[in-house]
Amino acid sequence: MSTPGPDRSTSARLAKASERLTILAHELHIAVVDAADSGPDLALLAGVSSRLSSHTLDLAEINFAVAEDVVSSSGDARADRSAAALGRVSRVVDPVFEVASEVAAHLVICAERAARTGGALTASHLSALNPALTRLLEENQHLVTGAGVAMAPHTLADEELWMQWFVQGPAGPVQLRPRLDPRSEAFYDYPSAVWFSESAHELAPRLAPPHFDGGGTDTWMVTAAVPVVVQGRFLGLGCAELTLDRIGSLVAPALLAMPAPAALVSPQGVVVASTHPDMHPGTTPPQLALHLASGNGATSFAHISTDLTVARSPALAWQVVADWSASPS
Repeated sequence: MSTPGPDRSTSARLAKASERLTILAHELHIAVVDAADSGPDLALLAGVSSRLSSHTLDLAEINFAVAEDVVSSSGDARADRSAAALGRVSRVVDPVFEVASEVAAHLVICAERAARTGGALTASHLSALNPALTRLLEENQHLVTGAGVAMAPHTLADEELWMQWFVQGPAGPVQLRPRLDPRSEAFYDYPSAVWFSESAHELAPRLAPPHFDGGGTDTWMVTAAVPVVVQGRFLGLGCAELTLDRIGSLVAPALLAMPAPAALVSPQGVVVASTHPDMHPGTTPPQLALHLASGNGATSFAHISTDLTVARSPALAWQVVADWSASPS
């Protein structure tokens, strides 16, 4: 099955700019909060930071609206319905990217502080992320099940691979310690995992398709990943993850609002959530597989067959497949 290449559309570029602005807003806020002196000027900077964060939300909303317009531009009423569903999904998923963006901002600050001291970035520096990671999980218990950074290979001076990662535990967030020694039988080769490789290759935010996180959480997960680039060097990813069941429940209202059975699928065609009796999470509908293999995977709205349509959001790159055979709409 072929995978669509990087989206160079206006909407895709807007999405990337929005993500960069979000990271910048978090950087500013973190620097202010962590400052030793909390005088009036710093309070003013904190207000600017808050307003900047608000502007990023406005930009994200514009991005979602543009993406909906792109999908519905065919004038087909079915396209309008699909565009609305994709817009709802994007707005539900956006807070997950917000968490990942804040994690990415903390990694930027950590790297810049190490650089100011003249030393190389090491795994010990990343322990400074722990309070932020536990706080983010506590504040987003209803949304994310894990958050952390996954470093690019050979980025740290003392470790070839490294993950600073926390997950929700029965009594609060706990640190995940995957086996990162390639000689270990339980080695967790995260650079080869789809949630890492896609975003690292494109250097763009990505919502990874459903994947079994063997060696990590050992659960079916969906991961929002935001790349961190400092002075032209790719350091790694800031991430937030949630279980497949959780994202299914979050996007269910958007799918249930469709007047036809529908499924949310990844760019690769893997079903994430569904109200269709024959499209189950973790599977790939055969008709969609053929559509993607034909090179039409980047089309905003298309008819796969007489009754089956696929709509792809430029803002999210995910798709809604709808079966209109049981609906007059």
